[in-house]
Amino acid sequence: MEAPPGQWSCPATVCHDDPSASAPSGRKAADPEPFTVPGWSQLTEDFTILRSHGPFFLDIFAGQAGITEAVQLMGVPALPPVDVVVSDLVNEAADVLDLAVWETIMAIIAAKLVFLLHCGTPCNTFTAARKDDGGPPPLRSRDAPLGLPGLSWQNQALVFMGNLFLIRTCEACTLVFNLGGNFTIENPLLSLMWATAMMDQLVHDTRALAVDFDQCAFGAPSKKPTRLLCSAEHFEVLQVLCPGGHVHESLRGKVFDPLQGKLVFKTKAAQVYSLGLCVRRSPALLMIYGKILFMLYNPRCS
Repeated sequence: MEAPPGQWSCPATVCHDDPSASAPSGRKAADPEPFTVPGWSQLTEDFTILRSHGPFFLDIFAGQAGITEAVQLMGVPALPPVDVVVSDLVNEAADVLDLAVWETIMAIIAAKLVFLLHCGTPCNTFTAARKDDGGPPPLRSRDAPLGLPGLSWQNQALVFMGNLFLIRTCEACTLVFNLGGNFTIENPLLSLMWATAMMDQLVHDTRALAVDFDQCAFGAPSKKPTRLLCSAEHFEVLQVLCPGGHVHESLRGKVFDPLQGKLVFKTKAAQVYSLGLCVRRSPALLMIYGKILFMLYNPRCS
C-alpha cells in the first residue's frame, strides 16, 4: 500500500522523545515539571511568572483553606490561600490590609488570572449574635450596618477594619466578575454584612444569587445557617437545610480555647468553623465543591 499524502514521519531534528522539541504551532507544550505557585512574599515582588499558567482559583480570608484543598484535589490550579494565620494549608501569612499584598491581588485579577474568587469575609463585627446581654456589645444594627454611633474608640477601630474587609471583598468580586470570572462570598445567614448598601450594589451589578444552607447538613456540629452569595448558578446544589435527626451544638456561653489558653465565647470559637473548614471535614461537601470548581474551570464539562 502506498502511504497517504502528507508527512507521516517525524523530522530528524524533532523527535517525540526529544525533551527539547517544541510543540506544534498553536498548541501549548506541556511543562516538563509541574508549576509550583510562589508564596505571596514572592508574588508581591513579581507576579508575572503566573501569566503563562492558570487561570487560578483564589481564596481570600481562607481560614484553614478547605476550599483550596477541594480545588487542588480536582487538579485545578490555585493561588496560595490568603489568611493572616498560618495553618496546614496556609504556608505563609498574607494580610489584605497590607497595601502591597492587596495591590498584587488586584493586579493578578486585572490580568484575568483568576477564574473564581472565594471570600470568607470575617463576620465578627457584623454578627447578629452581639447583644446587650452581658457579652460583647453590638457594634452594628440593621439600621446602621456600617457601625453604631457612640462606640468606644476600640470598637470604632474594629468596625473600621470590618468595613475595610467588606470594601475589599466587593472591590475584588466586582473586578473578577467584570473580567468574565465568578465569585462566591460566605457569611452567616443573619450577618449584618448582607444589609449594607455595598452588598446591595454588588448584587445589583452582578445579578448574584443567594444560596442559603445549614452547615450541619454537611457535618458541622452546630446548625450555623450560612449564606453563599454566588455569581454562578452551579452552587445552587448546596442549598440544603438541616435534615433533622441529630443534636446541634449550642453556641451559647463560653468554651476553653487551648490556643489562647482562656475561655472564649462559643460564638467566637464557632467563627473559625468557616465553610472552608466545613468543606475540609466533610468528604461529601469536599467532593461537591471540587466538582463545581472543576466545571467552572472547564466550562465545556458543565
